[in-house]
Amino acid sequence: MSNVKAVFLNSPHVYDVTNIGESNPAAAYQVDMTPQKAFQEAVDMAVSESNNRLDIFVANARIPWTKGPILDAGEEGFDHYRKIIATNLDGV
Repeated sequence: MSNVKAVFLNSPHVYDVTNIGESNPAAAYQVDMTPQKAFQEAVDMAVSESNNRLDIFVANARIPWTKGPILDAGEEGFDHYRKIIATNLDGV
């Protein structure tokens, strides 16, 4: 039996991880990955809920570019770009 935990930001499919069978307890957590403290708290919670045994931990967080052509995005687009980098690269 393995303990499986998944952390995500936004995904309509996140609950699929909890359907892997009765012999493998699984859980999913929705966490804002940009503050490192929030991610650390999610990891600590997952370990604690697994009796200090965590076999598989998936950090799956991303946000997409939604501002059209990047060269036309202006200052608002640059702020959105920084949020994407903070989440997609720095966050996971």
